[in-house]
Amino acid sequence: MARAEVVVGVDGSPDSVAALELAAEEARSRSARLHAVYVYEPRRTTEAMTAAAVVAAGTWTSPTTGDSMLKDAFRRDDQERAEAKQHAEARLRQMVSQADADLSGLDVEQSAIGDEHPAAALVRLSAGADLLVVGSRGLGGFRGLLLGSVSQQCVHHATCPVLVTRG
Repeated sequence: MARAEVVVGVDGSPDSVAALELAAEEARSRSARLHAVYVYEPRRTTEAMTAAAVVAAGTWTSPTTGDSMLKDAFRRDDQERAEAKQHAEARLRQMVSQADADLSGLDVEQSAIGDEHPAAALVRLSAGADLLVVGSRGLGGFRGLLLGSVSQQCVHHATCPVLVTRG
């Protein structure tokens, strides 16, 4: 039998801090693993696309120079994406450690995801979870709405119970 899991979306907003605190309580009461998830805006790398367009046009480079240009551009793009992921992982560790949640004795997994929309990532992770906890409002968009777009998508599409909390 798979171990119980409580997934929580965090983005640093007051509502997500409250969600993390409540998710820790829920994980403890269920003897479950706590999975804190931060979905960050991925670095939009363009060097490889630009280099590919120049090489495809065939006007500025020889085939040998074109191959070298493409390899260098892909390497720089990969490096930028890796740096963005490292920054997001550090941000997630900081958010989790600065929250007032009592994480002592809990098995805590932390995931920084940069290639999905936040709602899509949380809904995907809900498939293996016993509970998904999200804040009612995150960092983006329209203040004053009762429910943010991510929490609304999670409520409608998650495959496990969803607990929405306010900061």
